[in-house]
Amino acid sequence: MKLRLVIIAFLGFFVFSCAGKSRRPDVYVPKIRIALLPLSNQSNELDAPEIVRDLMRKQLSDRNYEVVDLAQTDEILRENGISEGGQLGALTPQKLGEILKVEKLMYGDIIEYNFVNIGVYRNRVVELEFKLVDPSTGNILWKDEKKVSRKDVSLDKKSAR
Repeated sequence: MKLRLVIIAFLGFFVFSCAGKSRRPDVYVPKIRIALLPLSNQSNELDAPEIVRDLMRKQLSDRNYEVVDLAQTDEILRENGISEGGQLGALTPQKLGEILKVEKLMYGDIIEYNFVNIGVYRNRVVELEFKLVDPSTGNILWKDEKKVSRKDVSLDKKSAR
């Protein structure tokens, strides 16, 4: 009887010690190297391209993309005659991929970027278009356009400030 309890205790200990976390390695998914190109700007807000591009960089980094440093991308583009997003059409996606050494290119266009603040009334309208391009083929892999509008009316002094 005593031997049976020892065997059961030993087997129980053995089973529970093996039931820990799996020792197999997690599946590795390599990061995709992407260049977030300068944005073209159709709005009247001169700072909009930098604001939106920085926000987009953060979003891409959170989604398994290795975003090439924006300053490095801009420097390489300047060396090839591109100083703003509206000039990107001068180079093919294949040429951009070659000089930037990336797997994907993200183009962007700011269609509208307005912020109105009149005392208690605030209205922000942002309309953007982005596309992801494979530089080896020049094919558009993904394209999206979004328009977001947010209106606020503050009825007390604290929130109006």
